[in-house]
Amino acid sequence: MSDSFDPISIGELMNMVFPLPDLGGWALVDGHFLEYEGPDFAHYDIDLHTCVDSAHVLDWVIQIAVKTWATDSCIAGLVRAFRVYLHPQQTICSWGISRTLTKTQIDDLIATATDRYQAGDLPRDP
Repeated sequence: MSDSFDPISIGELMNMVFPLPDLGGWALVDGHFLEYEGPDFAHYDIDLHTCVDSAHVLDWVIQIAVKTWATDSCIAGLVRAFRVYLHPQQTICSWGISRTLTKTQIDDLIATATDRYQAGDLPRDP
């Protein structure tokens, strides 16, 4: 039995729509806020407009990681959400070199991600 596949062009690949990865309960709301709805509190918001460089992104990850309510899934989901929406490896910390994003650049990254991942709001865990 031979495995075969139909090759696709780079253009087709660039226009593919993908399902969102598991974001551990984080959701994009109001265009630029990541919101987490936990079981023991109303909600926690992160304004992606504050994530202008790697120090700010890392600060958010550490702030959440020390919360007593933050599960491993919550923390991993936040990291995935940053990857989905900000592409930090490419945009703010490639090769260990710190770069800064503008609000407009952040909005453009979010818009591209929502188009690519079929959703404006991220799915919530049940």
